[in-house]
Amino acid sequence: MTTHFIQLAYVASSLTEKCTQLHQAFDIGPWLVARGIELVNHKLWGRPADNFTIDAAFAQSGELNIEVVELKSTGPNAMTVMFQGRQEGLQHIACFCPDVAAERDRLASLGYPPVSEFQFGDGVDICFSDTRGLLGHMIELYQDHPSLRELYARVRRLREGWNGRELFIDL
Repeated sequence: MTTHFIQLAYVASSLTEKCTQLHQAFDIGPWLVARGIELVNHKLWGRPADNFTIDAAFAQSGELNIEVVELKSTGPNAMTVMFQGRQEGLQHIACFCPDVAAERDRLASLGYPPVSEFQFGDGVDICFSDTRGLLGHMIELYQDHPSLRELYARVRRLREGWNGRELFIDL
């Protein structure tokens, strides 16, 4: 599969603070914010695990979507595996996949196993593959789903029409 990366995602201890800092430093905004996103049917390293909850903010920077995630749950997941005690940093880059399971298996065959798999929204499949040894962070494999495509399109439209005033917009 030819991979087209579409997103950089950061884990932050304070979503609001990190988004504000990114705006001040790089004029990234506005931020479309979703709170209390429950990620369900979670598997960690291939085994059933507790579901977890995040807050997430999305903004556009040129051709890249930027995501800031604040973890709201305390149990293990791809974000806690990535940072092992540290609280912030680049956690993943993301790409759409026509078949998440096939791409997960392809990456695993190359030595990049799935860390965390789950669903959100209306059953959208997501997988974090462990590419830390190759890239220093993980890859998020997105199911190519209309609801995700619309989220990305909405974030892009918000940036194009932004007057610079309202930094945070609730989803």
